[in-house]
Amino acid sequence: MRLMDDGNGWLVTYTDLQALVGKLGLAVNPLGVTAGQVPRPSDSLEQEWSQYSAGEQEMLRSILTTLYNPRQIMQLSWTIGDVVFQYSTLFWGVAPSNELVWLTRAGEGKQYQLQTVTAEEVSRLLTDLVGAASLSDDNSNQSLSAAALLGLLGASEVMKQRYHQSMLTHQTIEPGFNGEQVHSFLAESSQVDARWVLCFWEKTLPIDMTVLAKQAKDVLPQLVQAGWIQAATDGNFQFTEAGLLLVEEILNEKAKLAITIANTDGEEILIEETILLVRGPQSLWLFSINGDQGGIGRVGNSGWPALTEVLFRPPLQNEVEVNSDPKVDKQLRFCPQCGAGIVIGGQFCSSCGKAL
Repeated sequence: MRLMDDGNGWLVTYTDLQALVGKLGLAVNPLGVTAGQVPRPSDSLEQEWSQYSAGEQEMLRSILTTLYNPRQIMQLSWTIGDVVFQYSTLFWGVAPSNELVWLTRAGEGKQYQLQTVTAEEVSRLLTDLVGAASLSDDNSNQSLSAAALLGLLGASEVMKQRYHQSMLTHQTIEPGFNGEQVHSFLAESSQVDARWVLCFWEKTLPIDMTVLAKQAKDVLPQLVQAGWIQAATDGNFQFTEAGLLLVEEILNEKAKLAITIANTDGEEILIEETILLVRGPQSLWLFSINGDQGGIGRVGNSGWPALTEVLFRPPLQNEVEVNSDPKVDKQLRFCPQCGAGIVIGGQFCSSCGKAL
């Protein structure tokens, strides 16, 4: 464990984190970094702790308090090209400070970088990742069921894999696909850490990928009605012109950013919003899931600031009260702009994109 050179954060191992929780007697809620069996602080850790000033000890205590007992977390993972670039978690602290703590692995070693950040700093980072400065004026949104959205992502990946195979075998790409092929890919992705789908969901969060994968093959007709695919022969489907554009954008993606926002009732983790942003050559595509509802659309240069403003809005205190009923968070209400049903706790309407 050591203070970073700029004095604004710490480099720690997971063992150090566990030992410090025990030493400082910190409370832990379901969103916090799991302490597991808390070991005794080692002699070297005790010696290091004693060498820090009172101000440095207080800064670390404050950061760890947010890390283990947050009001809300935001898990982020992104890739640039074919390289897994980074995986990080943001922890929102308690009011009134609303401290925001950034936790990420430092390099290839076993240490983690732990520091306080501002929402503006993280927003600027994400803006650079998705190339928001060069976005067009295109803002759009379409509602789908969560299973249908997953089916669309799975079908897109099937075609992407066929393209790569054709490059190796010099054979023509088979344009047709069926529900079983989509289900097989999604079922495999729920077990294997595949780049496309599982960067969309963090395994430690309670989203049942297996159930969604089983449903996806039965909801492909929804994608026909939505205009993304069309029926072909022998029970197969093919992408429409709009669907082929999406596949081409995914095939040539420049960057991908997955964000999962969650809070807790004190006993369980409650998923608030899950979104995936894919930066293609032409557009920034947004895929969202909130409960059993999903959405797909494009984010333009006017939509991006609105989206980031909603994402980094401090959580409401009553969203994470220990005595709150998690069932309440799943009741439907209606968007004040378009009237579509939405889930309480959602950050924006999956139908029209209005910030809530």
